[in-house]
Amino acid sequence: MLRKLVEVHPEYATVCKYAICTGQCILLSQQIPEDKFEKELLFMLREKERAKVVERHYKLSARYVGEKKIDLSANGAIANAIIGKAISAVYANHVGASYIDVNSYKENQADIVTMEAIVPKAMRVRITNMEIDVLQVDVRYAVSQSRKLNCLTQLNDLRRVCRDEREYQKRASEQWIGKKVATFYAKGKNVVLKIIGICFNLSVDSDA
Repeated sequence: MLRKLVEVHPEYATVCKYAICTGQCILLSQQIPEDKFEKELLFMLREKERAKVVERHYKLSARYVGEKKIDLSANGAIANAIIGKAISAVYANHVGASYIDVNSYKENQADIVTMEAIVPKAMRVRITNMEIDVLQVDVRYAVSQSRKLNCLTQLNDLRRVCRDEREYQKRASEQWIGKKVATFYAKGKNVVLKIIGICFNLSVDSDA
């Protein structure tokens, strides 16, 4: 919805860039006139369900509900989302509750990889009968096994052991969709990507 808004009204690009989407609402630093939004937005998502991928169609609408004062006791989730948006300017990759700095990637023995990560939490604490809002930042290390994979090679190997195209597409979808990978090739820097789908009717030399 925000992307469509910026396409039509590029003057709101900066406001939308720093928008915070909580799943139930969109928080903006500046009010955008309600008539600028699409009244309804239809979209489709592919979701993995057991051994198959299901298409679900949704209708989304938005309306302005006014300014909101953030109170930690009532709006802790929103406060955490705002803090997370600010932290993501440095720790750009978000996996679970952790914000990861992929540029701190270090590969150790046995192909074990560590990356610096932090977990921010906004909370209210009571000290000597007085309540204080605090920001807690837990430092941790994300640890994973390094697997340098050539996707094309992996898919070709899988195709050779499958009986037919239907089995190949089914097994490839089960094996890859939903997996998170770190790549060094997206826009020239390290990013964490989630595989959301595989297009089986395209090859590397096809026009996207």
